[in-house]
Amino acid sequence: MKTKIKTVKSSFFSFFCFLMAILFWHLLKKLLLWQDGRVLLDLIYAFISFSLFFIFSVIYLLLIDDRKIVILSSFFITFSFLVFFLRIEGVWVSRPAIIVYVVLTFILFAIYNLTNKNILYDRKNSVVFHPAKSILKAGPALLIVLALLLSVLLYFNFPLMDKEGKIEIKEPLLEKLTKHF
Repeated sequence: MKTKIKTVKSSFFSFFCFLMAILFWHLLKKLLLWQDGRVLLDLIYAFISFSLFFIFSVIYLLLIDDRKIVILSSFFITFSFLVFFLRIEGVWVSRPAIIVYVVLTFILFAIYNLTNKNILYDRKNSVVFHPAKSILKAGPALLIVLALLLSVLLYFNFPLMDKEGKIEIKEPLLEKLTKHF
């Protein structure tokens, strides 16, 4: 009975992390599209959602013991971003973008699982388990891969680039960016 309750709790927590990831990818896509000239507000929303996503990801990796749940939920958490960025306005992105997105997503998936495996090993084999030390081991690797992912996303989805790859600044966009809040 206790095992089932623990599994249900970890499943709900992993589902919550998945929802935070969806929120983050959605707000990031909205930021990269510069919709409605609300760049600063979209940047603040993306930063807040990224902070929540990262915090809950690290807590998620610390708390969940069941490897099957971690593998399944980290798969959905990491690969959920592909839903938002593989197609732009109904058209598939370029092949190099697809390859880089998928490779970085696999790396993020591997780091999630390796981090959870190392934390479980530390928890079982340590006399005194220190969550802060485990977070300090996990955090930088996750941040590096997420920074790479964000830089690649900005490279392939630069808001001012037209379909031919030339940077074009349109007058209405300048008006939206410069109008007062």
